[in-house]
Amino acid sequence: MPPKKGKKSKKQLEEEKKQREEEERIAAEIEAKRQAEEAERRRIEEERLRKEEEKRLAEELARLKEEEPENETRKTNMEENRVQAAKARVKDLPDKYLACDPLPDPEEERDITTFITLWSEGKDKTHQDMLDNCQTSEAIIQRMQNIYGEAMATFDEKKQAWCNMYRDELRKISLRKFDEITAYMMEYIENYIQQTEEEKQKKAQQKTAKKGDQDYKDFTLESASTNDFFFGFWANISGKSQAHQ
Repeated sequence: MPPKKGKKSKKQLEEEKKQREEEERIAAEIEAKRQAEEAERRRIEEERLRKEEEKRLAEELARLKEEEPENETRKTNMEENRVQAAKARVKDLPDKYLACDPLPDPEEERDITTFITLWSEGKDKTHQDMLDNCQTSEAIIQRMQNIYGEAMATFDEKKQAWCNMYRDELRKISLRKFDEITAYMMEYIENYIQQTEEEKQKKAQQKTAKKGDQDYKDFTLESASTNDFFFGFWANISGKSQAHQ
């Protein structure tokens, strides 16, 4: 058996205590030094960033001050353009009435919405009526281009969006009206294939004419046009003639 360790003397215990205290003191000093160095590094970095930000702000202020006359000139020009555009839009009311112009006024939103509602919900009686309404719609859009141009000149984005909205709505209705009148003509095709008395007599004299063909044409071709639109409808209805034999 190894010999038992002897009990430490009072002097040994005091020396060990002093040694631990010294080690703790040294460790505390090292930690304090580390924290002080870290704090100094943060201070130096923050000071560097502060100076860079001050420099950036100073340069930005100098740039804005240099551009201030140009910005004021641009602002003045925009205001003058806005005033001139507003004056240009002012028209004597009698001129419109004296001209007997039935076209809805694109300057008046109520006129446009009324036209859109009546046209969209109404039914065109003929393909010519449909084209005439589409042409009226296109004329409104063309006049609206002047409003759009003024809005661009005055950087009025809200007015530009307003013009685009109504332009798209009017064009959408035009396309729908083409489909609706075509569907109507297909449904009531008999209205377009009835022969006149003269046509019946001429067809009866033809040797190749079949019994019952005298009342109906073999095909129909309907067309109409305006300044900006053309509509054509062609249908071969020879099968319809056979059905009426």
